[in-house]
Amino acid sequence: MVARIKRFLIHFYMKLCRIFPVDRNKVVILSYYGRGFGDNGKGIALALLQKKPDMDVVWAAFEEHRTSIPAPIRFVPYCSLRYYWEMATAGVWIDNARKGIELCKRKDQFYIQTWHGMVALKRIEKDVEDQLSALYVRRAQYDSAMADLFLSGCTFFTDLCKRAFWYTGEILESGSPRLDVMFQQNEETIRKIKATLGIEAHKKVLLYAPTFRADGNTDCYIQDYQQILQTLEEKTGEEWVAAVRLHSNVANKAGFITYTDKVYNATVIADLYELIPAADLVISDYSSLMFDAGLIGKTVFLYATDIEAYKADRGFYFELQALPFMLAENYDELIRNLQQFDEFSYRQKLQAFNDSIGYCERGNASELVAERILLEMSK
Repeated sequence: MVARIKRFLIHFYMKLCRIFPVDRNKVVILSYYGRGFGDNGKGIALALLQKKPDMDVVWAAFEEHRTSIPAPIRFVPYCSLRYYWEMATAGVWIDNARKGIELCKRKDQFYIQTWHGMVALKRIEKDVEDQLSALYVRRAQYDSAMADLFLSGCTFFTDLCKRAFWYTGEILESGSPRLDVMFQQNEETIRKIKATLGIEAHKKVLLYAPTFRADGNTDCYIQDYQQILQTLEEKTGEEWVAAVRLHSNVANKAGFITYTDKVYNATVIADLYELIPAADLVISDYSSLMFDAGLIGKTVFLYATDIEAYKADRGFYFELQALPFMLAENYDELIRNLQQFDEFSYRQKLQAFNDSIGYCERGNASELVAERILLEMSK
C-alpha cells in the first residue's frame, strides 16, 4: 500500500511539472537504476556533447556515484524530486533498464530504450513471463509502451525485441554504444589499462570475468590461478598474469580472491569494455561478456560448475555445448581445454556463430544514436 501511494504521488508530481515547457535541448540518462556512469548511456552522452557542446545532458544516479560523472554532464540524485522534475521537462529520455509505472511521459518527449545487453544466454522478459513478478511484467509493458525507439546491435536482438519485449515500435540497428570503446582501443590505450592495474606491457593477460549468482555464492569461481597460468606459459612460451573482474553485484566480495604479482584485481576498472581489448584470453561462465569478447575475436573459454542449477532459473537461448567456446565443468577439464585448444578450429566456429547472430556492430553506435537524437530535437 505504501509503495502504491508513493507511485501515485510521484505520478501526480510529474503531472504538476507540466506547467514547465519541455526543453528540447535537455537529455536525461539513467543506467541500471542509478548505479553510476556507464553502459550505453555513457557513449551516447559523450557523443552528444562532442556534436553539440551546449546540450544539457543530465545523468541520474545515487549520491555515491556523483564524482564518477564528468563535467559538463549535470548530476541529479536518482529518485529525488529534482530528478522527477528533470524527467518531466527533458526532451529526451535514455535508459538501459525498465522505468517505473509512476513515471509520466509527455507526448512531445522522446524515449530511447537502449537495454543492457544484445546477445543473451539466459532467457528474458516475455520468454519467461511465468517466472516474473506481476509488478515487473506490468513495468515492462508500461516501459515498452512509452518507448519511441529501441536500439539493437544484431538481428538476434531485433527478433528478440519483437517477440519478447512487448514492443511494436521502431528498432534502430545502430549497434551498442557501450561496445564502441572495444573497437577504438589501440596499443597505447591497452598499455594504459595494463599500467592502471600494475601489469607490465609485455605480459599476456588472462581476463577472468564470471557473472554473479542470485544467492551471492562465490564458491563456483576460480580461486587457484597457478596451474592455469603455468599451462598458458608452457603452451605459448610467454609470461602470463590473471586479471580478475567480478560482477558489480559481488564486487564488494572481491577480497575472497588472493591477489599476488601474478593475479590482479581488475574489478577496480569501471568500464568492462575498456578492459576486454587488453585481454589475450578470456574465461567466463554465463555472462554475455563471452559474446562481446568473441565479437572482437578474443579467445574465450567457459568455466561453469553449476550449469543445471543456473539453467533452472530461466533456461538458455543457446546450449553451452553448441557455442564456439570450449566448456569446462570442473578445474581439471579447464586445464585440459587450455592444453588442447586448436586456434584454427576455434576461429572457424566463432566466425560461423557471429555470422548467425547478424551483428551490426561497427564501433560507431554512439555517433549514430547521437545523430538520431539531434534529428528528433530539431523537429
